[in-house]
Amino acid sequence: MEKTKIQKIIKDIVFWTGVAVVIGALAWVIREDTKRTAIVESARKDAICPALLSVSRSARDTLIVMKAEPLCNVFVLDSLK
Repeated sequence: MEKTKIQKIIKDIVFWTGVAVVIGALAWVIREDTKRTAIVESARKDAICPALLSVSRSARDTLIVMKAEPLCNVFVLDSLK
């Protein structure tokens, strides 16, 4: 009887340790993906927005650019000031 009780305790410890490791790994993956996404969006914004703004010649064109690329909204508004 003692042996089964010890086995159950060991199984519980292994299970909860595994759960903690999986949650920690998921948190790390999400954090790294968020960093990577921010870097990619920043590089994309730096490359696309000036080119799109230079193409737009009127207020209507500027609105079309802003609708086409949501990343450029702040860039376009700052450039119009």
